Amino acid sequence: MSLDAFISKIACDAKDSAVLLAIDAPICVPQSFSHPGASLKRAYWPFNLNPFSTRPCEKALSSKPSVIDSKLEFPKLAEIIGRLCGWKGEHRNSSNRSLTKIHPGLSVLGYQGAPHGPVVQLFRDRLAERAASEGIRLSYSPKAATKPISRCIYVLESHPAVTMAIWIAQKRLGAIDTLQKYKGDSSAATKIGFQSARNGVVDLLSKEIATLDSPVSSDDELDALVGLANLVDLIRGKCDWWGTEDTGYFLIPEITDSLGFPTVREAWDNASKCVNELEVNKRG
Repeated sequence: MSLDAFISKIACDAKDSAVLLAIDAPICVPQSFSHPGASLKRAYWPFNLNPFSTRPCEKALSSKPSVIDSKLEFPKLAEIIGRLCGWKGEHRNSSNRSLTKIHPGLSVLGYQGAPHGPVVQLFRDRLAERAASEGIRLSYSPKAATKPISRCIYVLESHPAVTMAIWIAQKRLGAIDTLQKYKGDSSAATKIGFQSARNGVVDLLSKEIATLDSPVSSDDELDALVGLANLVDLIRGKCDWWGTEDTGYFLIPEITDSLGFPTVREAWDNASKCVNELEVNKRG
């Protein structure tokens, strides 16, 4: 299907209903190379980053704090990440690993290094033009998408490998304890990784959402299926997001907690507000 045909179908569907899309590519990116947090010190992890290439949601997946826990400005956010990664003791301990180090099949690229970035921007531009001509609203907000309205297209960011890593941490993919490399080459190890991930995901979805009518035959189809599961969870009120709307995020499964911790989105939002206030005070 061509880009024009795809956009036409989306616009047609949106005339009488809401349309939700999960895109496995950077959708929301910082609007400035000096976005809040870039100049802050290590205590402000994961907002202390390289503003030219990395978003906080990506840094939180590929690194860990480098200061003692009591020095961290956002301890609840760090604790949520630490629980997901199984960190013991001080988060900075050498034995603790980031989520990308735990799962060989999970990688994150800085948003400037994502090879599909220009393609996504073209898609956004063309979709915006078509939506405007049809009088259809366009939203990139996961929060707004929790209560979708008719004649609105919601374009949201998914990272299927992150979702699968969280499912593994929640013991929802059966005996799978690590997301092995499942895409990128034709090696025997990658094929085994794909088969393992596919079987686990298909079994999970058949129990929680629906049984598939046809087999999943490629890693792209697997990623699309996981992205669809994110959207179903969003509609059911069982979805969260990893990061913030203004600097970038990934849709993720809801991470429940019985000890009074905030949701993932609340922890990210609270940290982001603090960073924004610090930046305003610094400039003032």
